[in-house]
Amino acid sequence: MDAGDHSSKQSVDESPMICSSQFIRPMATQVPNSMSQGPLPSGNEIFADRPSFIHLNPVPTGQIPLRRKRGKHGPEVRIAPLAENPVTQALKSYINRPGEPVFLPAVGMEFNSAKDAKDFYNLYSWEIGFGIRKGRNHTNDNNYMTRQDLVCSCEGLSPNINASTCRTGCKAMIRPHRTSDHGWVISRVETKHNHPLSATYGENKQ
Repeated sequence: MDAGDHSSKQSVDESPMICSSQFIRPMATQVPNSMSQGPLPSGNEIFADRPSFIHLNPVPTGQIPLRRKRGKHGPEVRIAPLAENPVTQALKSYINRPGEPVFLPAVGMEFNSAKDAKDFYNLYSWEIGFGIRKGRNHTNDNNYMTRQDLVCSCEGLSPNINASTCRTGCKAMIRPHRTSDHGWVISRVETKHNHPLSATYGENKQ
């Protein structure tokens, strides 16, 4: 190795190191008392004085989170039947409702079962002149029905425009809801039809 190579190496080795103070973090000058003497402390003892930012609540072994409670379930008819059914009430009150249908559904009218509600709406439909059928319903997690729409047989539209059908998109319907004592109450009534009414209209075409 010649003198030139030796001088070049020396210049490289003796070059001062440039360090920025912002990248150098001073070391702690004091050692905790727990570490200055005696046996080495455990991890919990070392970090005992530091704030904890993470709080974990592990699920105990063998325990699973609670599932969402299932919906209510019960009998199909009201536990304590009404003293007087809506058909009897309608016949008694008709004398005070001249010009109105005998069996007129109304919001708040109660029934002992979904069948009673359908039978009442069926009497009304015969009196007015249209057919009825079951529409949409709603059941809870226990497969317990809590709502049953009863609609005009002309409700909705046929997907086949060339098919012979009575569907006209009629909105006439009633909506019975389940009550807390397992009865039914009408919560919605639509009486307006968008088609002619007759005694036989919609009976044979669905």
